[in-house]
Amino acid sequence: MPIIKTTCTRDCPDACGLHVKVEGGRATSIRGAPEHPITKGFVCYKQRYFLDRVYGKRRVKSPLLREDAGWRELDWKQAIGLLAGRIDMVLDRSGPLSLFHYQGSGSLSATKLLNRRFFNLIGGSTFATGSLCGGAGMAGQRLDFGARTAHDPLDLVNSKMIIIWGRNPAATNIHQMGLIREAKSRGATVALIDPLPTETARYADYHLKPSPGTDVFLALAIGAALIEMRLVDLDFVSEYTDGFAAYESMINKYSIDWLSRRCDVPAIQIEEVAIEYGRIKPATILLGWGPQRYAWGGETFRLIDALGALTANLGVSGGGVNYDMDSARHFDASLKGDDGRVTARRDISKARLGMELPLCDPRVDVGIVCGANPAVQSLDARETAQALSDIGFLAVIDYEMTETAKLADLVLPSTTFLEENDVVGSFFHHHVGCVNRAIDPVGDSKSDLEIFQLVAEKLGVSGLEGSTNEWIDRLLRPVEDDGITRQALSKRTWIRTSEPCVPFEGGRFPTSSGRFNYVSEVPQVWGFDSDYPLVLLSTHAREWLHSEMTEEQLNAPLVLKISPATASSAGLQEGDLAKVSSRSGSFRAVVKLDERVRDDTIACLQGRPLPDGPNASTAQIISNIGENACYYQTRVKLERLRPTTDRRPP
Repeated sequence: MPIIKTTCTRDCPDACGLHVKVEGGRATSIRGAPEHPITKGFVCYKQRYFLDRVYGKRRVKSPLLREDAGWRELDWKQAIGLLAGRIDMVLDRSGPLSLFHYQGSGSLSATKLLNRRFFNLIGGSTFATGSLCGGAGMAGQRLDFGARTAHDPLDLVNSKMIIIWGRNPAATNIHQMGLIREAKSRGATVALIDPLPTETARYADYHLKPSPGTDVFLALAIGAALIEMRLVDLDFVSEYTDGFAAYESMINKYSIDWLSRRCDVPAIQIEEVAIEYGRIKPATILLGWGPQRYAWGGETFRLIDALGALTANLGVSGGGVNYDMDSARHFDASLKGDDGRVTARRDISKARLGMELPLCDPRVDVGIVCGANPAVQSLDARETAQALSDIGFLAVIDYEMTETAKLADLVLPSTTFLEENDVVGSFFHHHVGCVNRAIDPVGDSKSDLEIFQLVAEKLGVSGLEGSTNEWIDRLLRPVEDDGITRQALSKRTWIRTSEPCVPFEGGRFPTSSGRFNYVSEVPQVWGFDSDYPLVLLSTHAREWLHSEMTEEQLNAPLVLKISPATASSAGLQEGDLAKVSSRSGSFRAVVKLDERVRDDTIACLQGRPLPDGPNASTAQIISNIGENACYYQTRVKLERLRPTTDRRPP
């Protein structure tokens, strides 16, 4: 029974090293690779269910064409000829802007960068740009630090104070959680800032629960407390930062008590955490994705970044304000380039896809979606699904019959990472991992690269020829000097790059001035809406990733966590079926009472498809900077539909 060493390529920070057991050509188990220096032999719940999807009944095993009578199987020659013919017709009739490409993060392996290359080689396209996940935070940190980067995760054990801000590593970044526990065993103090009682809360010494979207005021309040209690490192501020005077002037406009009321965190709690953060060195802040899912999300990150500069916790081991990194940063991004062939390009926002796609002029006649499920994951999923349905010819490349694939005219079956050779980076750690094929492709599936090569060949377009290994060699050129080559990875599987363990060491920042930049303006933050008084937080699950759910998970009722007081005001009891409505739409869920949930907040897990997925209610709002989807900027109200037979929610 062979054991294949490989690396997970799914949209998760950890990029786990894996051992895949293969029996009779079939993968029978996936376990953590003990020798991986970061993930160290254990995997998340999501990976435990992955084989149920590789071999599940939703797996697409051959090209499928939609007809009036239903789906008809095609062979690859027919499917490629059909897609290439449609592309050729559109290019001839109205040009590249009538093509649409949506690239998601279903797989983060390096060769997926070449999907973009195909469209550039044929003259361009209308591209879905921006972020459904982290664009606001990325933009904010680039303004402050000059780069999007983070400490080596192993450096976390050197921290004496850890603030986990809007992040739930116990569910979504489990190897970071292991390092937090190790730091805590060495005496580190842990503070959690999150409106919800997450799985991570049990490890925290402090838990501050601000009203959703008010992290701006909490960050200002901690900054004000640091200044007021003279816990600012003025030498660091003077030598390594720009804009402190303007930042301090902004802070001085507000009292801690006023800021405390705005974020609904007691002033005494704010001051306790500020004292700990200001006095205990080194200290780190671990930023998550939650605080940026508002229009003011990028500015929120900047106000939190400022706390690291005030306390001189930047550029030191055990410190930093750590968010994430670009998982593709190790690979040759120029290979996505136009090679001089792009004649037209148009960008439309992923966050506003349902709104912007129908307004395209010239209109989109052919769309290709890769590694994504926007009909579920997008804001205002109903309008997004309608916009995708209205495309003249929609092709979806995926390995499952997703909700987006169900809207398509042509579905092309792709391989999973278990059926591919590739390489992958991480947005959590500094290693490049080898992706080794463990099993033959299920059914007649092909990799994205193979699919686009076939289409390019049919169109007579050059520039995408070559074997997968040849492309991997080219993609790895930027890290060849680190000893990271395909040949080296074939022997060692995971190799660390030469990236510094501690970024910005010595106070050196890649900004135009070489110094850290303070934010100096407070963004406008939402007010109360009496008709929709609650905030919906649709968070990530421990058991599944985005909309990648098993049949059992899909068929289970959606659970809505609310406080007893919120339930009482809406006439709801445990187990009732409730309607959640916003100005954009509504969905249904089963009520579960949790006294730890704030009275102004309701929470459910994301990933559920329409009609009862939370994105039936989210509005198409984009962040001020970073072109980020603002999922949490959705005010809702609750109504009781009917009691359930059994009042115990699952």
